[in-house]
Amino acid sequence: MNKKLPAYTVAQIEVTDPVGYQKYIEGATHAVQSAGGLFIVRGGRSFVLSGVPPKRIAIVQWQSFEQAQACYVSEAYKQLIPLRDMSSNFRAFIVEGAPI
Repeated sequence: MNKKLPAYTVAQIEVTDPVGYQKYIEGATHAVQSAGGLFIVRGGRSFVLSGVPPKRIAIVQWQSFEQAQACYVSEAYKQLIPLRDMSSNFRAFIVEGAPI
């Protein structure tokens, strides 16, 4: 059985300009959902086990690693990067999940 594994985008965000970041969120929501991503965490409470606590967390679930990569290299998402970078300190990565 050669089943594709799910993937997840994990983002740690420190918002520096709430108005600008809200505009980014609106565009990113559309880009991610149009590409098949599902936001499973968006802010909310967290409990730090070790290290510096994040300001804000977002996690997007994807059907595959390739689907996640395609979203973030798409023109729709690339157009949002300057707005994201001007309104936040943003760190994100894609991880492949375990078989379910």
